[in-house]
Amino acid sequence: MHPSFQNAWIHIVTDLEVHATAVCKSKSNVPFIPLDDRNQIMDVAYRDGVRACIFNQRTGTMVFTLNIDLFWNVIGNSSFVEHIVYQIVCTFDEHAQSESAVSGVWHSERAGGAVDGEHEFDTSISVSLNISLTDIMGSPIHTPTVPMGSKVRLLATAGDLLQYKGLMPIGCDAVGVNTNKRYAILRAGCGDGIVLNKTEGFVTTGLSTLSPVFKIFHLSGDTNLVFQCNFTMCKSTCDGISCLIRNKKTNNS
Repeated sequence: MHPSFQNAWIHIVTDLEVHATAVCKSKSNVPFIPLDDRNQIMDVAYRDGVRACIFNQRTGTMVFTLNIDLFWNVIGNSSFVEHIVYQIVCTFDEHAQSESAVSGVWHSERAGGAVDGEHEFDTSISVSLNISLTDIMGSPIHTPTVPMGSKVRLLATAGDLLQYKGLMPIGCDAVGVNTNKRYAILRAGCGDGIVLNKTEGFVTTGLSTLSPVFKIFHLSGDTNLVFQCNFTMCKSTCDGISCLIRNKKTNNS
């Protein structure tokens, strides 16, 4: 059907707390209308009219586009904010297709909790550790700002300690500098399931340990972050992946 005779409805279904806006004609940002806590809709016009949002038409073509900005908070962790941009393309010519490609449904991004229990690590000591942000190759980043979405790692090192042979990360929090909001990216040696995969952990070699690669994010209301981590010191070598080692300790205890 010719686009001048029909409008389009865009329907978002999600189990997350999503804030959605469309970047409409003339760069105007129009928010979606929430129907309930799972559904949001928007009525979009192909041509100028009474609709709040109008598609962007590519010059000299019958191709209409619309970018949708999605921001969401992870359920159970309202301080964590993610962002993604979707582009909708509608084509009305001889190359058009009546159906778009099928997109898969993501698993629920509901962060799990962590329970602190007894373990056989000695946590009674106090040592000086250095934590730094690195690139994906493990080289320190010295710039004062890191762009959103950049791929980085955390590197922790301890000086020579005669009585200890290694260090094992237990937990790491991202902390908002201005709001003091916290989000745990490492829990009991394993990833949170959102920033880091649940089966991932830091890789320890001697008195240094390096995190998996992750993307820089920000917490709600705060774009400045610091990372705070807890470690235990090993009296014997504890090289390996923190998640695997912690799980092995738990299963054997």
